[in-house]
Amino acid sequence: MSFLTPTLLVISSLLSLALIYYKIPTNIVNIILVLLIIFLIVSANRLNQSINPILKNLNTTFLISLCSLFVQIFVLSSGGFYSPFLILIHLYSLALSFLVNLPSSIIFLTTSSALLVFNSYYNPILLEKFKEDPFTLILYIVSFVVIIPLSHIVNRTYHLKSAIYEKLKNILVIQESKEASILRSLAEIVFITDPNLIILSANSAFENNLKLSEIDYKNKPALEVLKLLDSTNNPATKDSLYIDIVLKDRSTRIIEGFSLSTKTKPQPIYISIQLRPIVDSASKVTQLVFIVSEKAFTKIGQSLHQDLIPLKNSNLKLLSEIRNSLLRANIPSLDLQIELLAKSEEDLNIAQELEDHPIKEFKTLTDLALLSKKIVNQKIVFAKSLGVKLEFSLSANEVSEQAAINMTEQKSPFAGDVIPDFAIPLDSKWIEVMIQKLIELSILLSSDQKDPKILVEILKIGHIIKIKITSSSPQLGIDYNVLLKPYYDHLLFKSNLKLSSGLEGYIAKFISSQTESPITVEHNPNLKQTIFIITFTK
Repeated sequence: MSFLTPTLLVISSLLSLALIYYKIPTNIVNIILVLLIIFLIVSANRLNQSINPILKNLNTTFLISLCSLFVQIFVLSSGGFYSPFLILIHLYSLALSFLVNLPSSIIFLTTSSALLVFNSYYNPILLEKFKEDPFTLILYIVSFVVIIPLSHIVNRTYHLKSAIYEKLKNILVIQESKEASILRSLAEIVFITDPNLIILSANSAFENNLKLSEIDYKNKPALEVLKLLDSTNNPATKDSLYIDIVLKDRSTRIIEGFSLSTKTKPQPIYISIQLRPIVDSASKVTQLVFIVSEKAFTKIGQSLHQDLIPLKNSNLKLLSEIRNSLLRANIPSLDLQIELLAKSEEDLNIAQELEDHPIKEFKTLTDLALLSKKIVNQKIVFAKSLGVKLEFSLSANEVSEQAAINMTEQKSPFAGDVIPDFAIPLDSKWIEVMIQKLIELSILLSSDQKDPKILVEILKIGHIIKIKITSSSPQLGIDYNVLLKPYYDHLLFKSNLKLSSGLEGYIAKFISSQTESPITVEHNPNLKQTIFIITFTK
């Protein structure tokens, strides 16, 4: 709508010109002015109640043009150049440069000046005054010229400040999101208190390991919420935690010799506490950050990996079977054989990694739409080699997300200033592996179908984000949830699943259970489609 405001300003000037040319009586002009005032007051009130931003901008543009019409008619009807209200032209020009832009201000000033000159020439009384005292009119015209650089200064100053404000605001929002993401992603127990040890916030590890909800600890004394014992089994105090010393010298301290017990683990666990003070601009400690570390916490979840033990013993045997299957399969491309073999070995290595090292999430603010598109682009060649059409889809309504993706792909310097709509704190490394394995499984599952297609969609419903992977699929006559089990319950050599490692679905399911991103499997027998849906909560 950049052209709409100048166009409407010109139209309002033409309407004012018509009033002069047709010599509309003064009483009718006064009625028009009164009606304009009433309409502007009512419209301004309705504008404040408007919710739709597009409609609100459109209404604002029309109100600006009507205001310019009112100012021009009012000045022209009260004497033109000799009107005591001539200063309204100057003030409205400044207002346009301040609220709209400089070109609109110049257009209004130019058209208003032309109207005033025409009015002075067309009105015999004003023409006679001009002949008597032409210098006064020249001074007025000079004042209009002077107002242009003044409008330029006002425009640049205001819009520069506005741009700086928006830039700083975006940076602040992004920084706060990143800090919140980092806090939530730390594997150690982290909680923040005020100088009196009242808990202000805590990360997810605090809640998960101590089995507490926010209502159980927020705005409550830390020493009452946490059962901390010193080396003599006495409850921890402010003195034993060196709180007063930290508040005084404002330095970070590592505190040893404490143990922690919880409702679920009454047996004390030996811990190390890192205490960090946060100071304000006046160097006064306003908050205290407690980072609690314990070796046992890093072992949480190892018991969840016991299902991988049978896989470890069969890795070499399975790799040999896959090599033999590749030799028996009618695949003309040697590159594809190598890629399938490399993929199988990669899956075995990932399974081994998950067995030996439990998932320890390191969450960062990640754009799921951009991540999904990147994975699709990486797998397009693999899909084509098996005759599968692989596509990524983002709803046309997600304009801002598409713009954010374009800025990132084009390496725009402003890409970091935008928070994508599909951004969510997560461990991008493991989530990428999970999505990749489901896409690979879908490619192999659909590769022996006629005109096989796979569509990777990303959808947002409120705070829920879903990645939907829809693929052509044969009728297997099974519960399709077995695709998330190792070796697919003896389906490994059925259809083109014989080319898989047998671990794609299992790896995806395993990561899903550890990262709180559930996977569901659906099958549409009419369309012959298998659908994997991954759900994330913002």
